[in-house]
Amino acid sequence: VGGRLAVAGRSLRFEPHAVDRVMAASGWGVSLDQVSSVDIAPRRPFSHLFGAGLRRQLRITVRDQTAYFVVNSVDQVAAELRALAEHS
Repeated sequence: VGGRLAVAGRSLRFEPHAVDRVMAASGWGVSLDQVSSVDIAPRRPFSHLFGAGLRRQLRITVRDQTAYFVVNSVDQVAAELRALAEHS
């Protein structure tokens, strides 16, 4: 699912592209103070052979749920989100 991951105030939000919303994709959001960890998942080639599995993914854990995102500059994004979550 393609879309945009963004920080808005004290929240982290993912909004899928319009085409993906038509295909039943939904948004995701969490308050930064609920984020328990931000790290980079290793490549998972068998999770999605035609795209995301071939890239390292941003992994965000909130309580007992884990969400994965494909972002550019994953090391930098992870570091920035980790710093924001630590200061909430």
